[in-house]
Amino acid sequence: MSASAINKKIGHARFLLEQAIECLKKAEANITGEKLKIIEIELPAPPNRANSNKGWRLTGIERNKYQDDCVLLIRSVKNKLGITVPIKYVEWKSTIEVDQYYDADNLMSLMKWPMDSLIKAKLIESDRWMNCRPVDLRIPTQIINKTQPRILTLQIYPRLSFEENF
Repeated sequence: MSASAINKKIGHARFLLEQAIECLKKAEANITGEKLKIIEIELPAPPNRANSNKGWRLTGIERNKYQDDCVLLIRSVKNKLGITVPIKYVEWKSTIEVDQYYDADNLMSLMKWPMDSLIKAKLIESDRWMNCRPVDLRIPTQIINKTQPRILTLQIYPRLSFEENF
Protein backbone atom coordinates (compact mmCIF):
# COMPACT_ATOMS: atom_id res chain seq x y z
CA MET A 1 0.00 0.00 0.00
CA SER A 2 1.36 3.40 -0.91
CA ALA A 3 2.10 6.18 1.57
CA SER A 4 -0.64 8.41 0.10
CA ALA A 5 -3.25 5.64 0.54
CA ILE A 6 -2.15 5.16 4.14
CA ASN A 7 -2.35 8.92 4.77
CA LYS A 8 -5.87 8.99 3.26
CA LYS A 9 -6.99 6.17 5.56
CA ILE A 10 -5.43 7.90 8.58
CA GLY A 11 -7.14 11.17 7.62
CA HIS A 12 -10.48 9.42 7.25
CA ALA A 13 -10.02 7.62 10.58
CA ARG A 14 -9.25 10.97 12.28
CA PHE A 15 -12.37 12.49 10.73
CA LEU A 16 -14.53 9.59 12.00
CA LEU A 17 -12.91 9.79 15.41
CA GLU A 18 -13.60 13.55 15.64
CA GLN A 19 -17.24 12.97 14.69
CA ALA A 20 -17.57 10.21 17.31
CA ILE A 21 -16.00 12.46 19.97
CA GLU A 22 -18.43 15.26 19.08
CA CYS A 23 -21.40 12.88 19.37
CA LEU A 24 -20.14 11.64 22.74
CA LYS A 25 -19.73 15.22 23.97
CA LYS A 26 -23.33 16.00 23.01
CA ALA A 27 -24.58 12.84 24.70
CA GLU A 28 -22.48 13.57 27.80
CA ALA A 29 -23.83 17.12 27.92
CA ASN A 30 -27.35 15.72 27.96
CA ILE A 31 -26.46 13.14 30.59
CA THR A 32 -24.45 15.41 32.87
CA GLY A 33 -26.80 18.34 32.66
CA GLU A 34 -24.43 20.84 31.08
CA LYS A 35 -27.22 21.84 28.71
CA LEU A 36 -30.11 20.57 30.82
CA LYS A 37 -30.35 22.16 34.22
CA ILE A 38 -33.94 21.17 35.03
CA ILE A 39 -36.38 19.14 32.98
CA GLU A 40 -39.95 19.99 33.92
CA ILE A 41 -42.79 17.76 32.78
CA GLU A 42 -46.50 18.08 33.49
CA LEU A 43 -48.36 14.78 33.54
CA PRO A 44 -51.86 13.81 34.56
CA ALA A 45 -51.80 12.74 38.20
CA PRO A 46 -52.17 8.97 38.53
CA PRO A 47 -55.15 7.53 40.39
CA ASN A 48 -54.65 6.67 44.05
CA ARG A 49 -54.23 2.88 43.98
CA ALA A 50 -52.95 2.52 47.55
CA ASN A 51 -56.28 1.58 49.14
CA SER A 52 -58.04 0.36 46.02
CA ASN A 53 -60.36 -2.63 45.96
CA LYS A 54 -60.06 -3.09 42.17
CA GLY A 55 -58.61 -6.35 40.92
CA TRP A 56 -55.11 -6.67 39.49
CA ARG A 57 -56.40 -7.04 35.92
CA LEU A 58 -58.33 -3.75 36.03
CA THR A 59 -55.40 -2.05 37.72
CA GLY A 60 -53.04 -3.35 35.00
CA ILE A 61 -55.28 -2.06 32.22
CA GLU A 62 -55.55 1.31 33.94
CA ARG A 63 -51.76 1.44 34.47
CA ASN A 64 -51.01 0.63 30.82
CA LYS A 65 -53.37 3.36 29.57
CA TYR A 66 -51.88 5.90 32.00
CA GLN A 67 -48.31 4.99 31.01
CA ASP A 68 -49.08 5.17 27.28
CA ASP A 69 -50.53 8.68 27.74
CA CYS A 70 -47.52 9.77 29.82
CA VAL A 71 -44.96 8.29 27.41
CA LEU A 72 -46.34 10.47 24.60
CA LEU A 73 -46.03 13.60 26.77
CA ILE A 74 -42.55 12.68 28.00
CA ARG A 75 -41.26 11.90 24.50
CA SER A 76 -42.48 15.27 23.23
CA VAL A 77 -40.49 17.04 25.97
CA LYS A 78 -37.51 14.76 25.35
CA ASN A 79 -37.53 15.50 21.61
CA LYS A 80 -37.93 19.23 22.21
CA LEU A 81 -34.83 19.22 24.44
CA GLY A 82 -32.85 17.02 22.06
CA ILE A 83 -32.24 14.20 24.52
CA THR A 84 -31.15 11.11 22.61
CA VAL A 85 -29.89 8.78 25.36
CA PRO A 86 -31.46 7.95 28.72
CA ILE A 87 -30.09 10.02 31.61
CA LYS A 88 -28.22 7.77 34.05
CA TYR A 89 -28.34 9.74 37.32
CA VAL A 90 -31.23 12.01 38.29
CA GLU A 91 -32.78 13.62 41.28
CA TRP A 92 -36.45 14.49 41.11
CA LYS A 93 -38.96 16.69 42.84
CA SER A 94 -42.71 16.62 42.30
CA THR A 95 -45.83 18.59 43.05
CA ILE A 96 -49.23 16.94 42.80
CA GLU A 97 -52.54 18.78 42.60
CA VAL A 98 -55.05 16.67 44.49
CA ASP A 99 -58.63 17.08 45.67
CA GLN A 100 -57.86 16.13 49.30
CA TYR A 101 -54.82 15.66 51.54
CA TYR A 102 -53.09 12.28 51.19
CA ASP A 103 -51.06 10.36 53.75
CA ALA A 104 -47.32 10.35 53.09
CA ASP A 105 -47.27 6.66 52.11
CA ASN A 106 -50.18 7.07 49.68
CA LEU A 107 -48.52 10.15 48.24
CA MET A 108 -45.28 8.26 47.55
CA SER A 109 -47.21 5.37 45.99
CA LEU A 110 -48.60 7.84 43.44
CA MET A 111 -45.07 8.19 42.01
CA LYS A 112 -44.76 4.53 40.88
CA TRP A 113 -46.55 4.83 37.53
CA PRO A 114 -45.01 8.20 36.50
CA MET A 115 -41.47 6.96 37.29
CA ASP A 116 -42.10 3.77 35.28
CA SER A 117 -43.32 6.00 32.43
CA LEU A 118 -40.01 7.93 32.49
CA ILE A 119 -38.16 4.66 31.99
CA LYS A 120 -40.56 3.44 29.30
CA ALA A 121 -40.07 6.73 27.40
CA LYS A 122 -36.28 6.27 27.81
CA LEU A 123 -35.80 9.64 29.51
CA ILE A 124 -34.09 8.04 32.51
CA GLU A 125 -32.08 4.84 32.59
CA SER A 126 -33.45 3.34 35.79
CA ASP A 127 -35.50 4.20 38.86
CA ARG A 128 -33.24 2.14 41.14
CA TRP A 129 -31.96 3.97 44.22
CA MET A 130 -28.43 4.09 42.78
CA ASN A 131 -29.69 6.09 39.78
CA CYS A 132 -32.79 8.02 40.81
CA ARG A 133 -33.59 9.79 44.08
CA PRO A 134 -35.98 12.43 45.36
CA VAL A 135 -34.31 15.78 46.07
CA ASP A 136 -33.51 16.03 49.79
CA LEU A 137 -35.35 12.71 50.26
CA ARG A 138 -38.65 14.61 50.27
CA ILE A 139 -42.09 13.24 49.54
CA PRO A 140 -44.05 14.98 46.77
CA THR A 141 -45.60 18.33 47.63
CA GLN A 142 -49.37 18.32 47.50
CA ILE A 143 -51.59 21.23 46.51
CA ILE A 144 -55.32 21.06 47.15
CA ASN A 145 -57.29 21.98 44.02
CA LYS A 146 -60.88 20.77 43.87
CA THR A 147 -61.83 22.48 40.61
CA GLN A 148 -59.06 21.63 38.12
CA PRO A 149 -58.05 18.22 36.78
CA ARG A 150 -55.33 16.58 38.83
CA ILE A 151 -51.82 17.40 37.56
CA LEU A 152 -48.40 16.03 38.50
CA THR A 153 -45.50 18.42 37.87
CA LEU A 154 -42.22 16.55 37.83
CA GLN A 155 -38.85 18.33 37.93
CA ILE A 156 -35.86 16.22 36.94
CA TYR A 157 -32.30 17.28 37.77
CA PRO A 158 -29.61 15.41 35.79
CA ARG A 159 -26.51 14.58 37.88
CA LEU A 160 -22.97 13.32 37.13
CA SER A 161 -23.17 10.63 39.80
CA PHE A 162 -24.24 9.99 43.37
CA GLU A 163 -22.00 9.54 46.37
CA GLU A 164 -21.82 5.91 47.44
CA ASN A 165 -22.72 6.57 51.07
CA PHE A 166 -25.80 8.64 50.37
